[in-house]
Amino acid sequence: MARDEIEITLTESEGEKLKSLEEAVPVSSPLNKPLIQMAPQILRSCYGKEDWERYFKPTSVAIGPLHHRRENGKDSRMERGEQCKLKLAAMFIERCKGTGEDFYKNVKREIHTLKYCYNFEEVQKWSDEELAWMFLVDGCALLQFIVLDVKDAWEEFSVDNDLVSIEKVDFFLLENQLPYQLLEILIDSFDRAFSVHFPDIYPSESPKQSIAEFINRTFLILTAQQRHQIQIDFPQPYPGYHLLDMLRRKLMGEKDEKAKEINNNGLLEKLTGDKSKHGPLKSNVRELKDKGIRFKAKEKEGAITDIDFKNRYRMATLTLAPIFLHNTTVPLLLNLIAYELCPDFKEKWEITSYFSFLNSLIDNAEDVKELRVAGVLYNGLGSDEAVAELLSKTSGILVAVALEKTALSDEYFIKRKLYPNVDFYSGLMHRAMGCPPEYFTVLFALPRMAGYLAHWRESLDDPDTKIMRPKQDFLILRFAFEISGIYWGMAEALYATERGDGVTRCRQVR
Repeated sequence: MARDEIEITLTESEGEKLKSLEEAVPVSSPLNKPLIQMAPQILRSCYGKEDWERYFKPTSVAIGPLHHRRENGKDSRMERGEQCKLKLAAMFIERCKGTGEDFYKNVKREIHTLKYCYNFEEVQKWSDEELAWMFLVDGCALLQFIVLDVKDAWEEFSVDNDLVSIEKVDFFLLENQLPYQLLEILIDSFDRAFSVHFPDIYPSESPKQSIAEFINRTFLILTAQQRHQIQIDFPQPYPGYHLLDMLRRKLMGEKDEKAKEINNNGLLEKLTGDKSKHGPLKSNVRELKDKGIRFKAKEKEGAITDIDFKNRYRMATLTLAPIFLHNTTVPLLLNLIAYELCPDFKEKWEITSYFSFLNSLIDNAEDVKELRVAGVLYNGLGSDEAVAELLSKTSGILVAVALEKTALSDEYFIKRKLYPNVDFYSGLMHRAMGCPPEYFTVLFALPRMAGYLAHWRESLDDPDTKIMRPKQDFLILRFAFEISGIYWGMAEALYATERGDGVTRCRQVR
């Protein structure tokens, strides 16, 4: 008998082991999409618990598993939101004369695929049955809310005030997203049921069209543009991974790198002045005006990151896309930044770049006022000081991340497998305080000497304790991204190194 004809019987334990091996195979999407996850910890620590909840946590309605029923019993608005979702979901299914059972089965059929759209740790505490019901109610409720909002049909459908009180911004929070794949499943179920019960009637407005208009309205509010009709043709097969991603794509506009290429060197020369001297890293709005640069708001619709700098004779013009900062739009921007900072985000940090560049122009309330007068910035936060404070708080974290990225991309760091440590950041602080680079070695040595003497003292008390250099285990979060041109230029302007005589010195360069 041939060896391959010998019958092998597996025990139950062996079968379980093989099954676990199959389940361990990672399910990868052909789109390599980023997961729906919590906002990065670096932003939470930046804003604190109270502000983090205001900017990144839903206040009126929770959709998806990340905030589902979390503290809902303690918040009357969140409790009303749960009741509103059920009403909206029922209205959506009733519109097509479908049955909840058909919708539920279609969702349950794709439940494993939908689960992989989230961070595994966030969904493993829910059973497939619980997730399927959650996705059904939340997805149908979201689609119905979008339809009602776009058509402004709240009175037509006899909707009570509780539904109107739902904050639209909640649907654009990073931690409050539903996969677009789920919305497609529900929309297909809607279309099939509608065609069965109304074969001779075409729906006046499909849910997909309503989503496009919903994104468009939010875009117009955020960019302070006038209301007008825009035909949105989403790319296939996916217009985006979720609503927040779709809004970001709309803000980025059509990809045309040549048309949108920015001459960073010319702009940075204006910002930094004489490159042979250690001048300021940036110039604020008033300083740029003194140099003959005037600000202008972009008139045509386009990407929010489109920046045009023209130098004609003795007058230069810096054209920026207008932006509206309000209690409802600030969370949108911060969640877009949080989305780009996620470790599995593969594209450029374009919104982050724009936000950081805007902050580089603003030092205080006077700069905010100048941008308001130019029509670049619309302030709905109450005071110009509030805008300056908000930008300053966020920019500090973003610059720190960009500096770390710069170091990790440096040939010296890569060749020696080094990572930014306390000396790296100490050198930057010493340089910012105006300490001559020649003093850096001494400034580094003084605190190290104190630590060495303390360790030496311990070794005298305990002869078994040796003076040693502790083992260093580096744990870093690797970001798969490429910072877009203008912010990358700013990062390079903040950090560079000179190497010689065994000493690494930080210096400022353009």
